[in-house]
Amino acid sequence: MKMSEFTSKVEEIKKALELDFDPTPGFGDWKQFFPKEAVSHPAKINQFFLQYLIVHYSEEGDTILDPMSGTGSTSVMAALHGRNSIGVELEEKFVNWANEAKKKVEVQAIIGEKGSINVIQGDARNLAKILNGNSDSIITSIPFGRANKGGGIAVKGYERKFGKDERLKDRHDRPWSDNPDNISNI
Repeated sequence: MKMSEFTSKVEEIKKALELDFDPTPGFGDWKQFFPKEAVSHPAKINQFFLQYLIVHYSEEGDTILDPMSGTGSTSVMAALHGRNSIGVELEEKFVNWANEAKKKVEVQAIIGEKGSINVIQGDARNLAKILNGNSDSIITSIPFGRANKGGGIAVKGYERKFGKDERLKDRHDRPWSDNPDNISNI
C-alpha cells in the first residue's frame, strides 16, 4: 500500500487536524520565566504548540514528564496550567537554566492552582533508574545533535532556494558541551 493510500484510509477513520501556531522566538510571551541566556538553546519548542499539548492532552494535577527538558519550557508551561512536571536533562548548563525558570515560576502569581516543577540532572536513557514515580503524560522536544558530523541539516525548500549541495550551517562556533555523553557528541 502506498503512503497516500494509507493516509487516505486513516483520514476515513479520523480526519487529520492541522495546527498552525504563531512563532514564539525567544520563548515569546513566556520569556519572563526564563534566564536571558536560555534563548540561545538550540532546540526550543514553540510555546503555543506546547501550551496546546498540555491543555488538550492532560488535566490539572497530572504529572508531565519531559525526558529531554533542556531549558525546562515544558515544566514552566505545565506549572502555569496547574500540572506538575518532572524535567530530566543531561546538560548541567541547561539544568541550571531550568532551575532558574522554576524559581521564576514559583514567585509568579497566577489565577488558579500552580503545578510543581521537579528538575533532575540525568540521562534520559536511564529513566527507570532516575524516576521514583510515574507520570501521566510525556511531552518533549527532541534535541538534535550538531550538524557538523553529518554535513549539515537538510530543510525542505532550502535546496530549492540555495542549491542542492547547500545545507543549513551550524550557528555555533563550538560544541554545546564537553560532556562526551551529550546527545550532540554521540
